[in-house]
Amino acid sequence: MATAAHSILAPAVQTADYITVSRPANDTTPCWTADRRARAILASMVTQPPAGQWDRTRYGYDREEFWSFVGFRVECLEAIRSAYEHAALLHMDHTGEGEAFHAFRRSVTVTAAIDAIIAANGQEG
Repeated sequence: MATAAHSILAPAVQTADYITVSRPANDTTPCWTADRRARAILASMVTQPPAGQWDRTRYGYDREEFWSFVGFRVECLEAIRSAYEHAALLHMDHTGEGEAFHAFRRSVTVTAAIDAIIAANGQEG
């Protein structure tokens, strides 16, 4: 039996890092890969690349087969990138200026960032 009430509104874990996207004067919005957490995760992939798997999707008669990286570190990178996307979208909604969001959309994907780390070190995924 529970002895204390739990609030579903308050997160169980508070994070110290809040992601904010500053209003860009031009296309110099910080990329999500500049985040210290993303840099640390990507650095760990130099010596130990993430696992991968072939995924298949089917839409009607169309089939697509693609390679994707899996694991906790990959999920963390995707969460960091999504947080930057969310912040850029909120900035665009509140100010009407879409430079930050459009710069984010041109930024590197998680898979491309991991591929670049692996290629730079001469490893295969």
